[in-house]
Amino acid sequence: MFSYADLKGEQISAIGCGTSHTLVGTSTGQLFAFGSNSDHQCGLDEGSIVATPTEVELDERIVFKQLCGGSCHSVGLDSELYQFTNSDMIGCVKKTLT
Repeated sequence: MFSYADLKGEQISAIGCGTSHTLVGTSTGQLFAFGSNSDHQCGLDEGSIVATPTEVELDERIVFKQLCGGSCHSVGLDSELYQFTNSDMIGCVKKTLT
């Protein structure tokens, strides 16, 4: 079961949730995910259920301004838009906003 102690000491910059999963972005550019991962909506390769906040490995640190999700996907926004879904990689859809 999830406990806030799992993120103790982290400054939260954004939090978002989908139907059955949650994303937490930190002020240092880390991204944590937990909950249902059946469609890789947590941005993780592991298992269909992520029981505790697990860091999503990113190519670079990103301080997300907003995070949100649906039933089978998640979206993060900084100056670019990132989508997490069955493509396994957070940067699978990355679009620069103008």
